[in-house]
Amino acid sequence: MEMLEYQKKAFDFASDLTKQLITLSTSIVTVSLLFGDHFPRQSRLALWALTFYLVSTVFGLWALMALTGTLAPLKLPPQDFDLHGNVRVPSGLQIAAFGLAVGFTIAFVWKWHG
Repeated sequence: MEMLEYQKKAFDFASDLTKQLITLSTSIVTVSLLFGDHFPRQSRLALWALTFYLVSTVFGLWALMALTGTLAPLKLPPQDFDLHGNVRVPSGLQIAAFGLAVGFTIAFVWKWHG
């Protein structure tokens, strides 16, 4: 199966976006844990934000595994290349979880500084 140029680009962009969100999510959780003693202890907003950053990371790993499975399917001969629901579902969930986490982070900072 030969991938067309636009298919290669779509795969690369999906992979890069997934990796970027994983990196951002894990970095934010790490920094929050390192400097957590500077934040109020009983903040539900911060807890929800960290939870959704971790959920975003898990969905991102799922999406990367699905991308790998798309390139190396179990069926032989390989089918036409396409990013089906096996990639779109975890990728969409990752983006949604990251968006929720960012929203909770903004609400936490606004409440903490307000």
